[in-house]
Amino acid sequence: MPVLCLLEAERRRAGIVDHVGVLVDVVQVMEDDYAMAVAIADLSRRGVAFEVSAAVHAARPHQLLPTGALIATVTPEPYEGLGVGVMDLNR
Repeated sequence: MPVLCLLEAERRRAGIVDHVGVLVDVVQVMEDDYAMAVAIADLSRRGVAFEVSAAVHAARPHQLLPTGALIATVTPEPYEGLGVGVMDLNR
C-alpha cells in the first residue's frame, strides 16, 4: 500500500492509519519514490486522482511483482481502464 493511499484514507476516515498499523505483518506500506512521482504526475495530467494514481502505480507489474497486484477498494470505478486488476470489496 503506497503511503499516499494510506494518507488519503486517513483524510477520509480519521484513525484508519492506526488500524492499518495493526496489520504490519499483512500489509506492506510502500515508500514513495521518484518512479511513483512520475507515474502519479502522468496519470494526474489525464485527470486521475493522486490516491488512485499511487495505487495504480503500486499494482502495475514490476521486477518484484511480475504479474502485478489487485487493488482492493470499495470504489472500483476510478480504476476502470487503467490496466490494473481490481477487487470490489462491496461484493
